[in-house]
Amino acid sequence: MNLNLKEDLLLLGDVSGRTACHLAAEMGNTGTFEEIFDWVNEAKLNFEFDLLLAKDAIGKTPFELLKECPFISDDKKAELLQRWKCYLPNA
Repeated sequence: MNLNLKEDLLLLGDVSGRTACHLAAEMGNTGTFEEIFDWVNEAKLNFEFDLLLAKDAIGKTPFELLKECPFISDDKKAELLQRWKCYLPNA
């Protein structure tokens, strides 16, 4: 089987355009969110912008969902934003 990792797995969206990153951020699963991002970096894939800035059907990025999530403490949100602010415009 020949898969394109970017299109077929990580950026695959559900019917609402939500990727695995969207779902992890929406549910406050910061561990999964970080694992996805770390896996992308370990695999030396260069699409952090696509992964972090992909918009769902209502125009939300995973980071917007993460910042809005009531299940994540403000300290954890600040930590994640600090870690990846170089990838995010206006973070």
